[in-house]
Amino acid sequence: DANIQNLLIDQRRIESTLLCEDRTAADKLLRDPSLARVAHEVYLADGSRMFTRNGSTAFVAGRRPRRSIFGANLDVQIRESQTKLDECRAQTRALQGELQQADLAHKMAKAKDATAAREQTAKEAQLRQIDREIAVLSAQAAPQQSAEESGREEELKELEQSAAELQQNIEKLIKEEASLTEQLRTQIV
Repeated sequence: DANIQNLLIDQRRIESTLLCEDRTAADKLLRDPSLARVAHEVYLADGSRMFTRNGSTAFVAGRRPRRSIFGANLDVQIRESQTKLDECRAQTRALQGELQQADLAHKMAKAKDATAAREQTAKEAQLRQIDREIAVLSAQAAPQQSAEESGREEELKELEQSAAELQQNIEKLIKEEASLTEQLRTQIV
């Protein structure tokens, strides 16, 4: 744009500004008598500046060194990125292993719960069977109460005691099963 070019010429005097690779080349250009009237300022690749005022040359070092577009060393950056990527992959594998272990523990707990439920159902079925047998024996014993009544009553009492003991054992097993189930659930969580 012509307006921008005029502005740069008027305010920054770019028509008398040169660019050089290093300081020695810039010094030669500023001391060259053929360019002395035209060139008053030279910028170096590192951001430093040289200029002439009243016949003397001044040097102003750049504030900070200029870096290349890709940084100081592209190979180092690539290695660092590769290292970070490898670390992330290792963390991912470790987390996947932990997830598989937790999933396995959860499946095992479910299987134990299912086994405990089947055992409880079987025990309840045994208890119902015992109750039916007691009812049948009680019904058979009622009409036959005669001379055998005392012997049968003892048998019935023994059966009732056995049934009560079985009932107690079943209740104890049910309580143990509930306790084990609760322990499994707390271990899973």
